[in-house]
Amino acid sequence: MTAHRAAFGIDWPVCVKRRGWLASDIDRENVSYTLGPEQLAAFRELVSRHTVARTPYTAISREQFRHPALDFFFARMVEALKWGKGLVFLRGLPVDSYSLNEMRLIYWGIGTHFGTALSQKKYSGEVMLDLSSKQEVSRGFSGRHELELHTDYTEIGALLCLQQASAGGINIYASSLMLWDIVEREHPELIPILRRGFRVWRLNEHNPGDDPITRHQVPAFGEARQVRSVYNTWRTAEAVGEYIGQPLSDLEKSAISTVYEILARKELHFRAGLSPGEAVFFSNFDVLHARTAFNDEPNHPRHLLRLWLQGTPARPLPEEMRIHNNGSGRLGYDHNPDRTAEEAVSARDNPVTSFMRDYFDDFFKGRQSRFQ
Repeated sequence: MTAHRAAFGIDWPVCVKRRGWLASDIDRENVSYTLGPEQLAAFRELVSRHTVARTPYTAISREQFRHPALDFFFARMVEALKWGKGLVFLRGLPVDSYSLNEMRLIYWGIGTHFGTALSQKKYSGEVMLDLSSKQEVSRGFSGRHELELHTDYTEIGALLCLQQASAGGINIYASSLMLWDIVEREHPELIPILRRGFRVWRLNEHNPGDDPITRHQVPAFGEARQVRSVYNTWRTAEAVGEYIGQPLSDLEKSAISTVYEILARKELHFRAGLSPGEAVFFSNFDVLHARTAFNDEPNHPRHLLRLWLQGTPARPLPEEMRIHNNGSGRLGYDHNPDRTAEEAVSARDNPVTSFMRDYFDDFFKGRQSRFQ
């Protein structure tokens, strides 16, 4: 690693056209980093220090989680994430040796080496989510059904496995840059449509005073400083068009169907489950992610911790890809602690939500997995 990248502040590969990858191009061993005795000793030292000081884990900065045994180790991972395949795994986290709160502290501290934690929920402001299934929920991270290939509203996604599912729950990754490469090669006439993008439903995470649907078209494919980024804006595009009275053209529908057809190709799907003590970090605008349906044992439910992280420095991103007007200038969802529960419910209770729930009735109720 070059000296300037070894320091905190590894930049994204600007002015470099990175190509995508197929699943056969990924060797998990080559993108995995295993913690050794020195790193584990550093964790014990830092956990003890912050426990004695009673430091809330969310108050710990990277400077407070620096250690000679950790700095270069994680700098290598950050560089591989940004300049490599956009996907790295971490092994050997001692989840059985620490309490849940201590594991939160360690995981948060590791995350500070990758970037700044983002709020993952507008109304509760959670910056570390527990991913575990709930019987009454049939979609999203709290459900047990398949999650299709998608992007989140963050630069870097991170998952730490504390308890795996009894069956299923395998994560799937696909290079969104390869998706772009294939469309460009096989259907160049669709590139202008995907570069222009579509108006997007904000999934009820919009700010007060903002519309539930963006007023601008959000690119699916975009560039800033020659950094290519892909954002899944096509999921609700047809529904949004119907709602606003501007149905998609045949060419726009063709662009969306072509994207789905390409993403269904098995050669794009890199399957990589997580065992307890393993974590994954992925570049969200370079890599799409999905999850197969899963089953739980009642006494040992699947349990993962999730972080959304914004790199330092921030990834160059087209302004049109920002679907939320966050005052912080970050991705994620700026949390407003003064927002009341009643206001939050009111924001979710709007005609757009009703329309979308009817339109995506099968999605909200769950469906047969395509990734079994």
